[in-house]
Amino acid sequence: MDIEKSNFFRKIITPWYDSHPICWILILWAMFVFIFAITGIDVATTNESFDSYVWLPFMLASLAFMLIIIVFFRMRRKEYKGCSIPVR
Repeated sequence: MDIEKSNFFRKIITPWYDSHPICWILILWAMFVFIFAITGIDVATTNESFDSYVWLPFMLASLAFMLIIIVFFRMRRKEYKGCSIPVR
């Protein structure tokens, strides 16, 4: 059997941290962090003594939101990689 013609050697192995269940767990965890940060923004804006600390939950919310978007598009690109639909 020739190595170049065998499909066994061309199979792409997905690492465990890039599998769909782990990506969904990461998205779910980031959603909880995002909700926690939005609650922190709400608390910081209602209390006058915490006005100077609004930046911290805002940064946490923006990082969690960016993580959700990045992981979602990573999963989408991986899903359509073998498809004929061009994904950019």
